[in-house]
Amino acid sequence: MLPRMPAFRDHAVAIAKALTAGGISVVPETPQTPLFHVLLPFDAAAATRARDELIAERGVQVFSYAGLESVPGRCRFEITVGENAMEFAPEEVVELIDELTRRALR
Repeated sequence: MLPRMPAFRDHAVAIAKALTAGGISVVPETPQTPLFHVLLPFDAAAATRARDELIAERGVQVFSYAGLESVPGRCRFEITVGENAMEFAPEEVVELIDELTRRALR
């Protein structure tokens, strides 16, 4: 996997850029590694419920664990770009996060 790390990092940067262009907050804004966090405007329970619905209906797991954020009612999760994430175009990730958000906020 070591030879692929630069490609993973570049894809993480492209995904983060697409997410921020779509109004989704990420930290850091420009990843230095193939890992970054997505900040969400709802709590971890809502994020987890929406994640489970996406898995059941579409077979796609956006994240493993939603952590608490310092602001009540908000959470974050980690995106790590590896082999599986390379299969998704940045725009597809934006669509998945948008769908996750719609499900979590209903």
